Amino acid sequence: MSTNLPLNNSNDVEHRVTQAWQSRTDSIGENQKTEEITSMGESVDLSEAEKKTIEDFIERLLTTQSKRETYVLLNHKLSSLSRESREKFIAGLIQELKNADSPEVEALLKEKFNPAYSMYIASGMMVAQLNEHSLENFGQVISEDDDDDDDDDESNEI
Repeated sequence: MSTNLPLNNSNDVEHRVTQAWQSRTDSIGENQKTEEITSMGESVDLSEAEKKTIEDFIERLLTTQSKRETYVLLNHKLSSLSRESREKFIAGLIQELKNADSPEVEALLKEKFNPAYSMYIASGMMVAQLNEHSLENFGQVISEDDDDDDDDDESNEI
């Protein structure tokens, strides 16, 4: 069984990613998800520069209007960090959002960050799947009459 993904249609990919993170959000409670993310513990020691970076990110998060903008902001930030820095940034961000004085900032965790982070994880999984599929087909010659990769293998034998 092969699935043909239309790479030119970004709306289809966006729709599939949206469905993936929504199903993840529905299956995992908000508290459980944030506990998984903050596996470092309740309190994360942050330097002044790291705190400033997180505060600036929260300010930018407050100005985003759509889920897409929020995802792009989070994806850009996390992509620019190393793995260890990324984990510390996420844990520190969650800690700051949970401990915020303003209810508006506190609501960012559930309303904006969790959905955007779920989309980030889902898109990473989709990219990994596409890469795996590409590597499986690497070096195979595709004939013009070959519509399905798996179904026509037997009919091309002599």
